[in-house]
Amino acid sequence: MKRDELTRWKEASAREVEDRIRGLRDQAYAARHQIRLGQTKNHAVLRTLRRDIARLETVLRQKRATSGEHHAR
Repeated sequence: MKRDELTRWKEASAREVEDRIRGLRDQAYAARHQIRLGQTKNHAVLRTLRRDIARLETVLRQKRATSGEHHAR
């Protein structure tokens, strides 16, 4: 995730960030599945997805902290 893309997500609503996280988790699931089946050898994709998910979860946590919202996963 590039810096300008991260900035865009910081400005997005919490719902949009949640939707993006959900989409990235689906992509990570598919990537893990492809790696297990031997359809791809590119493990870097999975690492990138995990890091992007972590970045967006941090953005979401910050949004909730500033708005006073507290949600369990």
